[in-house]
Amino acid sequence: MLTAQAKGFLGSAYELADDESKVAARLKTSSWRERATVEITENGYTSSYRFQRQGSVSGAFLLLEGERVVAFAEKPSAFRDRFEISFSGDNFNLRKPSFWKQEFVLERDGIVIGSLVPKGILRRRILVDLPEGFPLIFRIFVFWLALIVWKRHQNAAVAGAG
Repeated sequence: MLTAQAKGFLGSAYELADDESKVAARLKTSSWRERATVEITENGYTSSYRFQRQGSVSGAFLLLEGERVVAFAEKPSAFRDRFEISFSGDNFNLRKPSFWKQEFVLERDGIVIGSLVPKGILRRRILVDLPEGFPLIFRIFVFWLALIVWKRHQNAAVAGAG
């Protein structure tokens, strides 16, 4: 399991740590676009990845290593908190099982195989419980997709309050 901890006042950066509290990766999100960069350090070697939307307001969400698409996700409906993800020949669904909760579940073939659960009212710490057999970068990509929805909901709530 990973724990994502927001860093800084605005929560635009996260550190993802493993069960032993060892920082495994750093994610930096863009404050005005659905983009992010990730740095993973393993065995003294740092790998860099990018997450971005294919278009400015529509299109697939991409996990890129250099210019190579490693995984992509599509949001089939603007009105549902759900993504269809393709990675390494497999297809997954990431969705909120309840309108009332912030939790997301990851499914393969209709079976829940993992979850992302925010802790605390401000969602500054998120438990990312996805299969350890998946590459770290894929687990972080899934986390980023959930983060997009949480930030959209937060922005809508702030706009509605004003």
